[in-house]
Amino acid sequence: ETGYTIGMVLTEDAAQYNSGGELGFKNVDVLLSNGSKVVGVTLQNDQPKMIDQLKMSVKVRKKGSDKVLFEKKGEDLSVAPNTNFTYQVPLGMENVEAGKYSVEITAQNQEKEWNWTKEVSVTNEAAAKLNEEAVDKVITPRWVPIITVILGVMLIGLIIVIANRRRSI
Repeated sequence: ETGYTIGMVLTEDAAQYNSGGELGFKNVDVLLSNGSKVVGVTLQNDQPKMIDQLKMSVKVRKKGSDKVLFEKKGEDLSVAPNTNFTYQVPLGMENVEAGKYSVEITAQNQEKEWNWTKEVSVTNEAAAKLNEEAVDKVITPRWVPIITVILGVMLIGLIIVIANRRRSI
């Protein structure tokens, strides 16, 4: 299900409405959005001007590591005047691990480029709550490992029986 809002800009002068916006960093957090685990990067355009043709890139790494765990890029984004917006990076089906993460944010349009590197911490309690309340997770029923072990033992037994039959022939 996707939704969007179409805005209308009314001006009283001939000044350009889509030039001169300014992005500021507000915060970064690991949270649930519609039941999915995401890193939410909240930015603010505090000017009465729109920012359009914006490209965004967010990379999430474990603090101190060069390996990118999660990444999202967006193009042709628009930010309304005098607004906050949260750019969300999905964390997938894996469980969120407690610890410190480094979040690298790059935003640019034809006029400007903005860069931030921020840190977000996830406590053990927050990670457990996120993982428990998320709707997009893989749940293995308890009977699956039990049946797997039983079938494995039966397979090994069958191989032994067949090997003994061949020896006796």
